[in-house]
Amino acid sequence: MEGGIITTPIDSPTISKHHHPYQIEIIPISGFKENDQALVYRLSIRNFSCLVCGDIEEEGIHQLLKAGEDKIQSEVLIIPHHGSYTTNLAQLIRQVRPSLAIISTGENRYGHPDQRTLKLLNDLGIPFYRTDSHGAVGFLIQRINWKVIVHGKNDFSKMDHQ
Repeated sequence: MEGGIITTPIDSPTISKHHHPYQIEIIPISGFKENDQALVYRLSIRNFSCLVCGDIEEEGIHQLLKAGEDKIQSEVLIIPHHGSYTTNLAQLIRQVRPSLAIISTGENRYGHPDQRTLKLLNDLGIPFYRTDSHGAVGFLIQRINWKVIVHGKNDFSKMDHQ
């Protein structure tokens, strides 16, 4: 162990409760594609939870769904793979049951986010932020509730540095 960092292979869900009231649950995902080997985790802080799906694609989402609703249900869902569309994305969103989604993307040649993903979120009535058009998105976690803080595209002057 160097500098308080522990490195260990992950082959089953891992929970860190050492930083109360924060909890990080790592959900192991593996696949043949590089993107399906992305780090997927659920961060919980008091009354707030966020599922971060990284770059997983169809197979990774399939594995994530096998983790079970109790492991993935969250208030916020970071949409996988920059908002690309997969046939099981709707199932993921329904199991997570987010009240808000974030699509982390920038200018790209792949067409992310996919218009079908945006339509799906709209059809399910889930509001979302896109980092390519809204800028940096953060959260203020309070004792009873939480709120979104948007810093504006390329405007980091409003970020709190405390």
